[in-house]
Amino acid sequence: MASIAASIPGTEQRERTFLFNMALFALAVVLFGFVGNIARGASSFAVPWFYHAHAAPLITWILLVNVQSWLAKEGNFSLHRQLGWLGAVVGVIFVCFGPVFTLLSGAYHVETGTPAVPAYAGFLILNIFNFIQLGVWLVIGFTWRKRTDWHRRAMHIVTLLIVLVAWNRVVEIMGIDGQTHIILTQLALIAHFLIYMAGDWRIRGTIHPAWFWGLGAFCLEYPTYLISGDTVLGEAVLRAIAP
Repeated sequence: MASIAASIPGTEQRERTFLFNMALFALAVVLFGFVGNIARGASSFAVPWFYHAHAAPLITWILLVNVQSWLAKEGNFSLHRQLGWLGAVVGVIFVCFGPVFTLLSGAYHVETGTPAVPAYAGFLILNIFNFIQLGVWLVIGFTWRKRTDWHRRAMHIVTLLIVLVAWNRVVEIMGIDGQTHIILTQLALIAHFLIYMAGDWRIRGTIHPAWFWGLGAFCLEYPTYLISGDTVLGEAVLRAIAP
């Protein structure tokens, strides 16, 4: 019994350390994707205000998840809980502003023609689907705070769905576009999920159901895009918001 009791804190600490390392990896992908595109001149800060309003809460979330994961690893749960309320506010902001950003950016791309409307229509559908998932996992994470196994995994799944945008930029740096671009971006995030699953298996000898639910929902994105995004329906949706 003593050996079992002693192993529990060790297992918890290994998991917290693993999640902190994964949060750092997510931050690295975000920095590489966005800074890399700015460095090569493919993007800049000279964009409409709603792009900045969209990016600010998302990067705040990524930084906050890193801080929160570190606090959990260090055992500072008092500050962790206090900052959790900030995370709730930030999460509500980007989920509520997400649909607004989608509409504004869709109208902007229709007006400017960059990129071509059919290509952006697919992205529009994926974006809407992504924000629905974000909202669901935020609710799970914050309502099940005392169920720490679900709470911590839900927060990391939210982070993964945000990192998807950064992987999109990474693939752009690779000079890949079209359907291959979308497929590689999706595969990159699936790889994240598989790493989390492998971590669970290595640390606890089992895989938490949250990863299966998160991965399953995410894998529906590309079929949704194929069915409604890169079609007449997808373009009609985009034209409807920016006639």
